[in-house]
Amino acid sequence: MVTKLACVYTSTGQREFVKQYLGPTMRREHPEVQIMIYDHNRDFVARWAVAILSDPVAVSFVDGVAFHWYS
Repeated sequence: MVTKLACVYTSTGQREFVKQYLGPTMRREHPEVQIMIYDHNRDFVARWAVAILSDPVAVSFVDGVAFHWYS
C-alpha cells in the first residue's frame, strides 16, 4: 500500500502556518531564504494574496507570491 502525503492548505491555513511557524523559524535559522506564498494556478492568486498579505505579522515574513499562469 502506498500512502501519499501532501501539504494542502486553505489561504488562512497557510497564513497561520507562515505567521506562527515557518516565518519565525526560517528568519531565525535561514534568514537568506525567501518565502513565497501560494505557488499554484492563477485562478485564486488574488484571494490568497489578500488573505495572507493583509495580515501585518504574516506579511513581514513573505517575500513574494508564486503562481502558474495556467488554470
